Amino acid sequence: MYLPWNEHYKLLPDNYENSVARLSSQLERLRRDTEGLRECDSVIPDWLQIDVTERVDTTKCPDIRKVHYLPQHGGVVRRVEVK
Repeated sequence: MYLPWNEHYKLLPDNYENSVARLSSQLERLRRDTEGLRECDSVIPDWLQIDVTERVDTTKCPDIRKVHYLPQHGGVVRRVEVK
């Protein structure tokens, strides 16, 4: 983000490695939780449709320092039994 009043701002790192590591750990967790995996699988197409998220075109190389990946953080899910 450019700050017009600050000439010496720091550029953000792309955060790619952190995002890939987070994705890998989430996929590992979801492989053990099939219901959670189904929920994620159903919500992601909705997010793509309403522009909450976007696909990364891996065939194109982004301009240096013009991309910053945000790791997906799932919500807190508490599964409780109803008696």
